[in-house]
Amino acid sequence: MHLTSFLQDGTLTIALTGEIDHHFAKQYIQAIAAKIEAYTPDLCILDFRDVTFVDSSGIAVVINAMRCMNQIEGHLLLTGIAPQPMRVFRASGIDKLVEIKEAVSLNSETICSWIFPANPAMKPLLGLPWPALRPRWTRPWKNS
Repeated sequence: MHLTSFLQDGTLTIALTGEIDHHFAKQYIQAIAAKIEAYTPDLCILDFRDVTFVDSSGIAVVINAMRCMNQIEGHLLLTGIAPQPMRVFRASGIDKLVEIKEAVSLNSETICSWIFPANPAMKPLLGLPWPALRPRWTRPWKNS
């Protein structure tokens, strides 16, 4: 079990990893409850991007997080859920109780805007394949 969290502008984001099953569910429940109690956020985001497996114990983790957020009149959001955990959440009806937001998909325009945010001259490169975005120089110490 491993989780990472950060608080920004009243939003607590908790990134979960690995498998959420009966072996680790209690630890996740306690850790998430402690973070919510310590930070009292307006919004808590549980990021499931690195979660590979969820069973019924994972449902308990989400329900307990929802209860903690309801006690402080906050909102819970789930994001980055892989297909297997999503099937479990849909079968249990969690998707009707908690807002689930799909993971942000990146496209070349989004990535390009991060790489070249202030240079509109790079816009024509958006339609080209990725090698066009690489620098045109070579390393003198590397033979190609």
